[in-house]
Order: sequence, then structure tokens, then C-alpha cells
Amino acid sequence: MRGWGFWLGVVFFALVMAGFTWAGFALWGTMKDEGQLPVVEIEVKGAHPHIPADDIRAVLKARPLGSFFTVDVNDVQKRLEAMPWVYQAAVRKAWPRKLQVYLVEQKPVAVWNDRGLLNDQGQVFNAAPTDKENGLPRLYGEDGNSVDELEGFKGLETLLGGNGYQLTAAWLSDRNSWELQLKGGLKIILGREDTLRRVQRFIDCFPYLQGSDKQPAYLDMRYDIGFAVGWKEEEKKETP
Repeated sequence: MRGWGFWLGVVFFALVMAGFTWAGFALWGTMKDEGQLPVVEIEVKGAHPHIPADDIRAVLKARPLGSFFTVDVNDVQKRLEAMPWVYQAAVRKAWPRKLQVYLVEQKPVAVWNDRGLLNDQGQVFNAAPTDKENGLPRLYGEDGNSVDELEGFKGLETLLGGNGYQLTAAWLSDRNSWELQLKGGLKIILGREDTLRRVQRFIDCFPYLQGSDKQPAYLDMRYDIGFAVGWKEEEKKETP
């Protein structure tokens, strides 16, 4: 009888464990079932004036999120950060069926090569400029050199701006040669060397040209002493 009691106990224990195992699989199946525990609310925090809420929802609904328990917040974060205007995204779950999304937008400081924008870190992001970016300066150069170009531009902008000149565009060639454009269209050719010293020479000398009858189109500062001036051509008036 003692032998039968032992084996009955083993069978009973096995049945109990099988029941727990079945219940565990059933619970996991429910947790994975999007129809049973779907994410029903997406809360977006942070200022995102360039990113319509509908665009955010469309990105998140492009692929199934899964149930609340199985949604991959890292995947959701990657999807959001692939959007052009998103600089950083943080995603977390909030019980019972909510995803909370916090967005940090890109901060554009310049239009880049007329096809994208630069953020304040000098990184290129491929978002189309909107009317809000019309007043930004325009920078032109190699994509791999955008960080250095923005840093150099800031120094030139500070020097010129402190003396009443607004820098609106800059070109940096693959040989690190600078060309600038001021508000009004005047161009300043600086070349590769002594750029700040050449800008200072422009600041010191340009006032003497402003009393001339002709309007300068550009100043070439690539000389050890002095500079060259290109004058605007007078508009030809049609004879009535």
C-alpha cells in the first residue's frame, strides 16, 4: 500500500505541474494576443510643431505594435527617431494600455545645400525647409564636413554681426576655401588661410567703398595687402 501511495503522489504532483504549465501558456497566449490586451492610447509629450500628431500615429500603426505586454519599446523608439524632424524619442509603457512617447525635435540652425537642414550640433537631417526656416542662413559644402563648417560659420557670423553685417550664406569647398554672402547680396571671398584676419580687413576697409557711385558685387580678400573689387553691372534701361 505504501508503494501505491507513493506513485499516486507522483501522479498527483505531475498533474498539478501540468496544470500550472498549461495555465502559464494560456496566460502568456492572452498577454501576446493584441486583441485581448491591445495598446489603445498613445500619449505624446514634448514640443513637436514640425511633426503632426497624425504622422506620429501613422508611423506607429505602420506595423502592429502587439499587445501591451509584448510591445517592443526599443523598436517603437527607433521608428520614431527615423522621422526626419525627431532628434530623440523616449518610449515607456503606462498601465493598463497606454504608450507614453516623449519627443525632442531637431533644432535647425541653417539650411544645408538647399535640400536639408543642419541642427545645432552640425548634423545634417533630411527634412524639407518650411516657411519657419526662411530666415535661416544657407550653408553649402560636403556632407562629411558639416560639423566643422558650422563651427567656422559661427565664428565668422559673430565677428561680422558684431560690426553690423548680417551673414546670410556661406560656401566651404572641399579644399576648405570660404566664400561668404551678406544681406543685400555682397559676396566676400576669403580663401583658405587667415579667414578671421581677412574678415577684419573687410570690416576696416569696406566703409571707404560705400561712398562710391558703383555698387560692389564682391570683394576678394585673398591678398596679403589690400583686396580686389568686382562691381555690379548697371542695369540697361530699355528705350521706349
